[in-house]
Amino acid sequence: MAIDHDKFNGEIKKLRDFSLQIEKTYENKVELVKQLNSLSTESRTTLFNLYQHSEGPVKGIRKDVANILAHRNIQLQELDSIISRAVDEKPGAFKTMYKNWYNILYMLLIADFRTQMINAIEFISSSIIEELKTNGKIVARKFDFTGERETGSTRCWIAFINHTHSNQTTAKQLFLNIENGTISFSFYDRPNDKMVDQKIIGQDEEFSLDDLIAVFQNHKNEILEDTWIETVNYWRIGTKDKSESYWEEMKSENKICIGWSDIGDLSEADIKNKKDIIHLLDEEGYYVGDNRTKSKKAGEIYNFYDKIKVGDIVLAQDGATVLGIGRILSEYDFNKNAGFPHQKQVEWLR
Repeated sequence: MAIDHDKFNGEIKKLRDFSLQIEKTYENKVELVKQLNSLSTESRTTLFNLYQHSEGPVKGIRKDVANILAHRNIQLQELDSIISRAVDEKPGAFKTMYKNWYNILYMLLIADFRTQMINAIEFISSSIIEELKTNGKIVARKFDFTGERETGSTRCWIAFINHTHSNQTTAKQLFLNIENGTISFSFYDRPNDKMVDQKIIGQDEEFSLDDLIAVFQNHKNEILEDTWIETVNYWRIGTKDKSESYWEEMKSENKICIGWSDIGDLSEADIKNKKDIIHLLDEEGYYVGDNRTKSKKAGEIYNFYDKIKVGDIVLAQDGATVLGIGRILSEYDFNKNAGFPHQKQVEWLR
């Protein structure tokens, strides 16, 4: 079935319009408050129900703002007060990933059009895949205005990759990006960081679906040939915190986990490397005067958070004794009520 050009162009226009709307709020706090106050009654109620039981520095802000919007409009000064108080109480949570008001409040700002956004990206993705006719060998990885780590983004994009890749970071891509009303598409040789046949359509320029399909068809075979040979890594994870063992809990709940609870939820801290973990350890007073141990432990935490991937094998150990062998099933999760709060789900093999 041929692509419905009119509907496709209409969905593209929606995303362009949403991106322009978002861009206005990114650096302009007055506009941000204006858009919060323009939210529909239905969205205000939905957000109140979503965040009324939330905790933590970022979700706590969303909870306070949603509570106000459920009853009335919010003022710039009181929003500033809510955010400043949270930053003062937990500065580490806002140093990297949540430095901007938009990043903190994006879930509220997109509430009125979130469903339309999701539907538009889904329609665009499925239409292109159907047009490429590859029998499931090319799949789409979609990122909307919630961002790659759900921290809010001013752009949305879709990467069409070989189905053998677990994610887009290792793959060559047919790439479509929308930001601030501008559209770009290309063949993206991501492993070599090269954009080929890139087309950029400015805010006031007309988008051509035929041009996009021509570029994608021209490079389709390069995606089909880009098969991924999976490698499995093996990791050792300790099961004790000083004298207390967490092995029975790990075994019964099918999870692997580590301590350092005071550094908080790493998914809310925009961790990019080991140095970011060292920062968090410093803020919470870990290993004062012992930089060698601090660097070593930061590496262990970073590996757990970022390097241990789904499919990898972990050895749960008490010293040199192997207690269990498991396969990682999920990405990182943080359970603030657990003694070992940084967690990943596993399938225990023995």
